[in-house]
Amino acid sequence: LAKLSRMASCGCKSSLLEVREPEYNLIKQVEELEAERNELLEANSKAQLDYNVKQRSIMKHMEDLERKKNNYKVQQTKEQTYHEKIYPAARDQYRSLQKMKAEKEASLKSMEEQVSEMKDHLNVLDHEMQKCGCQG
Repeated sequence: LAKLSRMASCGCKSSLLEVREPEYNLIKQVEELEAERNELLEANSKAQLDYNVKQRSIMKHMEDLERKKNNYKVQQTKEQTYHEKIYPAARDQYRSLQKMKAEKEASLKSMEEQVSEMKDHLNVLDHEMQKCGCQG
């Protein structure tokens, strides 16, 4: 500014010292472009915010899925370990119960035979008592 003042006072004719009319169309275009730039910056800022919100939501969902997957794996491991421990005992118990069932069935059959023999013996006794006349 100081140089321009000195040039104006010395009387030299420079194109820098010419007074120009303001170019209203250019000013209007610059203001419109600045307004458009501000709108774009605001839209970009909003889009960035929306992106960040969606990204956080997706990351949370992925973390939840990872946690569920890990819980499922832990549960599967527990169940597998449980089955590995319980299966031999259950198998042995089943075999013992099968053996016990077979023994009880054999015992029942023997008792039924004994009862049948006792009934036959009682029938013979009843018949002999009837012959003898002891039965009253």
